[in-house]
Parts: sequence; structure tokens; C-alpha cells
Amino acid sequence: MIMSPGTQQGLYRNGFVEKRMEELDWPAQSPDLNPMQHLWDHLESQLRAIAQSVPDLTKMLFWLNGSKSLPQYSNM
Repeated sequence: MIMSPGTQQGLYRNGFVEKRMEELDWPAQSPDLNPMQHLWDHLESQLRAIAQSVPDLTKMLFWLNGSKSLPQYSNM
């Protein structure tokens, strides 16, 4: 039997009511549900805010690759 999403949602909510269970408010896009996806979404939004053209991307890649070759000094 195939039901529409609205019908499925109604049956789901009725099941909670019948069993006297409290439904918690929890947004579908909650970062707690998938922390890695939240991290990647955050990084993607930061990258899009910084680099919006090919020259910007080139500068960013140069900076990222160049920072690996810089000498690292330990705290003395």
C-alpha cells in the first residue's frame, strides 16, 4: 500500500497520540543528527564566501600550499 507523505505523517502523529508519547521538537536539518555533514556544509559556505572567482581560488590554493612549506617553529 502506497500512501502520500501527508497520510504517513498523520499516521505517525496519531501513533504518538494513541501511545501518549510526547513528540520532541527537533528540526530536520539539526547538526546533531549528522555532525560531519554539518561540518562540510559549514566549510563549503565559508569557501563560497571567500572565493568567488578563479583568481580568488588561485590565491587561496597558493596560500594553502605555501603555508605547508613554511618553517614551523616550536615554542621555546
